[in-house]
Amino acid sequence: MLFPGCRFGLNGKDLRHAPDQFHRQISLAGRSPPYIYGTTRLGDNQIPFDDRVRMARVAMDAGIWFHTSHTYGNALEVLRAAFDQNRAKVPELISKSSEAL
Repeated sequence: MLFPGCRFGLNGKDLRHAPDQFHRQISLAGRSPPYIYGTTRLGDNQIPFDDRVRMARVAMDAGIWFHTSHTYGNALEVLRAAFDQNRAKVPELISKSSEAL
């Protein structure tokens, strides 16, 4: 069973057709760090793009997991730029989808 709005697991795999795998992914949540970085502000165009990439890199370097959504402005573009700078530090990522399943 998938929860409303949940489409992807912690590893980014599409889980709509794999409920058992989904439950295994949720069980990994117990190993999450005490803080998860919500990336809403990374999509704020009032902050210069390069500054937002630097904010993402600080969180990446700290080993913090990220929570993001395509609804957060261009946060996904900012994350891509940060991830491209250091693929070895790409964090665990929780992605929210607002589309109906």
